[in-house]
Amino acid sequence: PTTLLSTTADSTTEAFMQGYEDGTTYYLRISASDIPGNESEFTVDVVGIPQSAAITRVNPDPINFLNADETQLTIHFSQPLSDIGAASAVTIAYADGMDLSTSYSAADTAIIVQFNEPYASLDSITLTISNILDWSGSATDTKEFSYTTYMLADYDKNFQIDAADLAAYLTGWGDNDYSYELGPITGTVPHFIPTPNNVFDLRDVMAFVQMWYWYHQTFSLTMTTLADIGGFLQIEQQDGSLIVTLPEGAVAGQVFIQYPPASKNLTTAADVTTEQRIYLSKNDQNTGQIVVEWADLSLEGLPAVTFDTYSLDRDNSNITVGYTIYGIDQEIISSGLQNIELKAVPEEYALHYNYPNPFNPVTTMLYDLPEAGYTRLIIYDLLGRQVQTLVDQPLAAGYYRIQWDGRNAQGQMVGAGIYFYQIQANGFIRTRKMLLVK
Repeated sequence: PTTLLSTTADSTTEAFMQGYEDGTTYYLRISASDIPGNESEFTVDVVGIPQSAAITRVNPDPINFLNADETQLTIHFSQPLSDIGAASAVTIAYADGMDLSTSYSAADTAIIVQFNEPYASLDSITLTISNILDWSGSATDTKEFSYTTYMLADYDKNFQIDAADLAAYLTGWGDNDYSYELGPITGTVPHFIPTPNNVFDLRDVMAFVQMWYWYHQTFSLTMTTLADIGGFLQIEQQDGSLIVTLPEGAVAGQVFIQYPPASKNLTTAADVTTEQRIYLSKNDQNTGQIVVEWADLSLEGLPAVTFDTYSLDRDNSNITVGYTIYGIDQEIISSGLQNIELKAVPEEYALHYNYPNPFNPVTTMLYDLPEAGYTRLIIYDLLGRQVQTLVDQPLAAGYYRIQWDGRNAQGQMVGAGIYFYQIQANGFIRTRKMLLVK
């Protein structure tokens, strides 16, 4: 059967016919009449299979993360629409759904979705549009789109919250650039909903801190390869402290240490979160990794980062120290990796029992010095007379061992019997007894 769809005197026309079915072949032909009424031959049949309105592109693409300022989505269709239907958005953070509005762009044959509420951080948004009618009035399938939003405080958009983001926050704070503002916030971490108020204060600091803690509790610490910039930092051990001296102008940065967890443990100062300084740390004792990240909002700079070292054995260990240090305006003024030997340092003074005991003629003594200082280790006989001085010099903090071969200060073998050995160091005095047998 042939159906007349349209008669017009215009040069262009749109013709509608109800009841098109997907998958059925239809033929279209056109004829024209001149002013006297002469009708032309019909055109060659145009063969086509009707298609429902299809999406040609979406902006922003759902494959990408939604940034905080990308509050408008544009969904382009393959043909004009007579009804854009109804849209709704279900998210993690908005229990009752997000408030949004929709409009239609005839020029782009596109539905425009405008979100009227701020995105929550790391939220999952499912946008559903139903009851769409194409140009012929035919319904299309319900359209569904899934988006993941940006991570709050991740200024460089690499889905890490680290010293680079602290440096960025510091720059925004110093320049009064409120695009870097984070708070006030509502909701739960990490799905915070920010409502900036054009004021940098402690609420912004706490928003950053909570996101930092969440990130470092959720993801494992990983040391990356760092380019050498600005020369090596001075790293030295003073008794039980490891001190990383920072270059002048260090207003933000990261110090990352890998250590053998079976042998050593490291800690650092308590975390600080004020309007003048942010100092954050994470220590994973299972993997032997500790990271410190900080920003000095006073712009005076931090002189050093200090770690307390704890030894689980008497052996020295090799550790790796990585660092990235920022100056003003996020400039990296120093970065690199250093491998250093960490000396085992005890937590308290001790003079251990010698072994073997009884002995003939050699015995070994162990002693522990938690601090550097002048140290003496002396052998006495049963009458309290000084027999031999084994140590009489300044020593650094650490674990020590020394042997006595049963000889006196003149190099002569002493007789069998009871002897005493005594340590004297920084006011610590301890005496123990031993038996030399023949």
